[in-house]
Amino acid sequence: MDLQSGRAWLAINLEGKQYDRWPIATFIKRELDQSQLPLIAQNLDSAGIARVAMWRDAWQGAGTRVRILEGDIAPTPMALSLVTPESWRSCLQQGLECLDPNRRHRGRRRTHVTLATSRQRVLRDVSPHFNVSLDLVRTSASDNWQQAMADARHCLEPLFDLVVKQSKP
Repeated sequence: MDLQSGRAWLAINLEGKQYDRWPIATFIKRELDQSQLPLIAQNLDSAGIARVAMWRDAWQGAGTRVRILEGDIAPTPMALSLVTPESWRSCLQQGLECLDPNRRHRGRRRTHVTLATSRQRVLRDVSPHFNVSLDLVRTSASDNWQQAMADARHCLEPLFDLVVKQSKP
């Protein structure tokens, strides 16, 4: 929720962190082998208002993220309805490049990035971050936040099920 604007989103979020054997790596590899997200997106009523994004997190130290100019993984962010098999594959390949091939993609990859604040080129660990979100106000005609949340959850459920299935060890 953005406290200044009062806008709220419901999101599916998968980070490039080490828990349950790097689920984002499993998700990316399975989607590269047998892509399902574009097919599910075509059948979602909410695909026009859902937003899909994949970006690079750059890490400074163990748990501190730093903003980088190379953050967004093209062609995202974009409306879920605009995702094609080709654009999704490109996004997945770039996401996989953020993970260490020497560790079967079960770890961050060290690469040169440009810090957003100073424009300085530095060597940092990066990892992919995947997100699909729905604006609660645009998802529901209800003024009731609980109903808006329920409507958004219903809209995202097929994608959530896909992400769970594709990321399980």
